This record gives sequence, C-alpha cells and structure tokens, in this order.
Amino acid sequence: MFTVVIITHIQYFIIVTRLNVDYPTIIGRCQSALSAITGAENYIAWSPTCLFPHLGSAGQSAVQMCFGFMIPCMAAVVVMVCWTLSRCTWASFQPFRSLMHADQSLSLVHQLAVVLIIASFILYPSLCQTALGIFACYTIDSGAGAFRENQQASWPHGYWVRDMQQRCYHGIHRQVYMPIGVASTVAFCLGLPLIYFLLVWRCRHNLKDVFVQIKYGFLYVQYKPRFFWWAAVLQMQTLALVTVQTFGRTVVVLQQAMLLLIVLTTNAAITMTCSPLRFPLIMVLEFLSSAVLSLTVTLSLAFLQESSSFLPSAAAVSGN
Repeated sequence: MFTVVIITHIQYFIIVTRLNVDYPTIIGRCQSALSAITGAENYIAWSPTCLFPHLGSAGQSAVQMCFGFMIPCMAAVVVMVCWTLSRCTWASFQPFRSLMHADQSLSLVHQLAVVLIIASFILYPSLCQTALGIFACYTIDSGAGAFRENQQASWPHGYWVRDMQQRCYHGIHRQVYMPIGVASTVAFCLGLPLIYFLLVWRCRHNLKDVFVQIKYGFLYVQYKPRFFWWAAVLQMQTLALVTVQTFGRTVVVLQQAMLLLIVLTTNAAITMTCSPLRFPLIMVLEFLSSAVLSLTVTLSLAFLQESSSFLPSAAAVSGN
C-alpha cells in the first residue's frame, strides 16, 4: 500500500534536488544513489560520454540521448531477467508468500507483464526527461543591445541544451532528433499513462477479482473504487514536474523554483480535494510528502548564491 507513495516521493525528490543550488554533500549523494536506482540521468555522478572521449559535441549529445533511453530500458530488462531466474526460489522465503501465490496463479508471460508495468511506473520520469529534453533549447544571444554586432550565437530559436553548437529546429536537430522527440513523447510521456488507464478501465467491473488484483493491483488497490484510474493522474502530475525541470533549465534558478512550487502545490491541492486514496494514513503520507518537497524547494533558496540566481538553473551544456 505504501509502495506507490515511497516511489513517488523518491521521484519527486530527484526532480526538485536538480536545481542549480549548492546543496550539502549529503543531498548530492542521496540524489546520485536514488537516480541510479530509478535509472534517472545524473551526469554529475557519471556521464556515458566518458566512454567516448574522442567524440565531438554532436557525438556526445547523441550518446547522452541514446543512453538516456537505453538505461531505463536496460534496467527493466534486467529486472525481468532476474524475476525469471528467481521465480522458483520464492517458496523458500516466508515474507514472499504473496509473490509465491502470484507465481502459482499467473503464467511467466503474465508475471513479466506485471513486472514491466511496475518497472515502467518507476522509470517513467527518466524516460520523460530524455524525451522532453530533445525540445529543450537555450537562447544565448538575443541579438539586441548596445553590442549586438558582436553577438555571434543569436539563433532566434536557441541552441539545444545537449549540444550548444547545434541550432534548435535546424539541420540534424530538425531532421533526426525532432522525429525521435515526437515519437518518444507520444510513446512514453502520454502513452504510458494511457496504458495504465486502459489496463484498469477494461477490468473496472472485476477489480475485486483476485486474479485481476494480482495482475494490476499495483495500479489501483490503494485508491477508492471510483478513483481506480488515479495512477494515470499521478503519472501526469509527475510529467508536469519533469516538464518544469526539463524546460526550466533555461531560466534562472529562482524562477524554476517558483514553478516547481506551483506544480507541487497544485498537485497537492488536487489530491487533497479529490481524496482518491482509500486509507487515511496513506493520504496523510501523501500530504507530508508534498509538504516536505515544497519545504525542500523553499529552503534550498537559502543555499542559492546571489550570482547564480541570475543564471540558468542548470548548465545547459551538461544536459543534466
């Protein structure tokens, strides 16, 4: 019952601590560890471009994007392989009786489908970040001012945050990366919540069936019957935060912090108003999670140096 709350809190924590703020070391270590678990990109801890030191900026951006999609997918595959190899050992572990029951009730294909649903739920923010990052552009020179004749990087649409030498919506960015971005946005950002909704919608009349609960219970058992589809809403709330984190990299830190607070407050208001959770304790934990995350963003401004408050919220060249 508490799994979804914990997963969501970890996902949100990773997002809000990506502000370009001089956090204490322990915060950075926690973020790196949790990013590794959830498959989120974290180029401060490790960058895949280190494996290809001789590539230019265009090649490095391609490597970053490929690994951004590959790492979550590989994590899901590894989990499915581990489940397949260990399915015969559940009987020897008393704490996993429910899993043993699932092993007896579902075929291996259905079990792997359940594992894939849970894995995609956890990896959703990372996939969305990579997909939306294709559209994230940063304007360097505005082409205005007293010395506009000296401004060389004045492309009106800005430059791609993964490759600051690549003009946005021009050349290879328009011909190659834009189609990939559109397809991945539809498939991951919008497709996964839609799949979650359709999975429970088609079984809406049999939600109390044990077989259905074993297969899709992760998506709805913690919600009230009339809100059985709330997992899709939860993912859309996560998408809103990822969108702010991704496109907010091109604005000053203070503005991105305000946007994050707006999204966190709005999400909390919607959740508290609808009250979709079945158990009051989980509802309290949801509220406390939102409160802690909002306080984290607010108090992080205390670590914000005066000079950095007028800079973009993350180094655009890093793509992090």
